Amino acid sequence: MSFEEFEDPRAVLKRYDARADKRFSQNFLIRESVVRRIADAFEPGQSVLEIGPGVGTLSAALLRRGCRVTALEADPRMREILAAEFGDALTVIAGDAAKLDVAALVKPPTALAGNLPYAITGQIVRRLVDEQDKLERCVIMVQREVAERLVADPDDKKSAKKMGIASILVQNVFDTELLFEVPPSSFVPAPKVTSAIVSLRPRTPRVPNTESLSTIVRAAYAQRRKTLRNTLKTLADTDALDHGFQASGIDPKRRAETLSIEEFGALDAALTLNKQ
Repeated sequence: MSFEEFEDPRAVLKRYDARADKRFSQNFLIRESVVRRIADAFEPGQSVLEIGPGVGTLSAALLRRGCRVTALEADPRMREILAAEFGDALTVIAGDAAKLDVAALVKPPTALAGNLPYAITGQIVRRLVDEQDKLERCVIMVQREVAERLVADPDDKKSAKKMGIASILVQNVFDTELLFEVPPSSFVPAPKVTSAIVSLRPRTPRVPNTESLSTIVRAAYAQRRKTLRNTLKTLADTDALDHGFQASGIDPKRRAETLSIEEFGALDAALTLNKQ
């Protein structure tokens, strides 16, 4: 693969008699303009950890951009192709992105890029939240519906309806932005959904990023039509919950989608303090 110009991944696949493997949720990006726009989101010389590089279409664009790229690939066949195409120009590591450990792969801080496998997008996003302090920026491709949740604005009535678990946990530690959408025709094989590119920039957490916060948010949204008193009753006894609601100033009759990140943080602090 030439680093000087874009090569359609179909040509690379043909060269090695390879094809997309459903086990790895592979959809190869064939639209050059999209690849270029993603690569342009990174700074020349920047360290980039790429998730799921496939045959290296984005990897090549990042290298042309002057980035230092480490590619994390689960598919052994794709790793063989990457080694043959890039040689020493690209560092290729075998691994599962759902178990992402940034410090074990590269020297942090690093930027992160990738077309996230749709089947494990949620797991990867959770790892990004946990690894936030090791990241400079993330530019990721996800399903449009997921992107809309990641960037949902709680102050916008229409957008707020899309708020969910990922919205709270991600926006607590990242500033989020939807950069642009990518139609199914941009891929081979073409997915059945529209994708979108999202930028995540690490920020000082709005509230402490604790394991208990994640537990509370997940429980609250598990049955989002029910009141907080009902959804959180499995986490603590009635007296502890009542204390938590009173201390945080949150009405237990409210539903998860009405709470801000700061209110979830206050509830987490109140319930955690009551446990001590």
